Amino acid sequence: MIKYLIFDLDNTIYPSTALINQNIPQRMISFVAKFLDISFQDAKLLRSQRLPHYGSTLEWLSTEHNLKNYNDFLLFVHPEEEINELPQISGLRELLTSINLQKAILTNGPKFHAERVLDFYNISDCFTNIYGIVENNLKGKPHPESYLNLLQKENFILEETLFFDDHPKYVSGFMNVGGFSILVDRNLEFQDYKFPKGKMKSIQSIFEIPDLLKNL
Repeated sequence: MIKYLIFDLDNTIYPSTALINQNIPQRMISFVAKFLDISFQDAKLLRSQRLPHYGSTLEWLSTEHNLKNYNDFLLFVHPEEEINELPQISGLRELLTSINLQKAILTNGPKFHAERVLDFYNISDCFTNIYGIVENNLKGKPHPESYLNLLQKENFILEETLFFDDHPKYVSGFMNVGGFSILVDRNLEFQDYKFPKGKMKSIQSIFEIPDLLKNL
């Protein structure tokens, strides 16, 4: 029986079509270009080559390029004005309050970014806590510790927890620690992705969650 829900933030709480989804990677690449003193195109190519080996751009830069001040990166990628890039979502608060289960956020972004997004949508009180990249020692999803840290601190039981994320790599990470995941695949682009335990359940929007829970 499912009693607990863990949500990714970006492209899960809000849809992947949001302007912020386009701008966050652009700001990451701009930071990489400046930090490594290379062109934007070279930074884009290098990031695309190295990111598959890491959970996040920040982890890659910290590990391979000795980035020490992670706040420089996080503040550049998530400026205050990013809030203007979020779309309005009718019925989001009503949806989350109607699901009478404990919920928490697990994101590879910073906690202040998650707080900003949740405040924008007036849904902060729908979640027990937020676990960002800093709370996971700069090693977020899909590292096992990121999931287990949240489960332990929130007293969520693994077998009774459902995890929602828009990225197959992070969905697979939760499956690898023994959990059950749902892929939020808005555009059905990951239907052929090979998950560690066979075909994965997917939804196109978190607005499908009430029906999903009824049929589990």
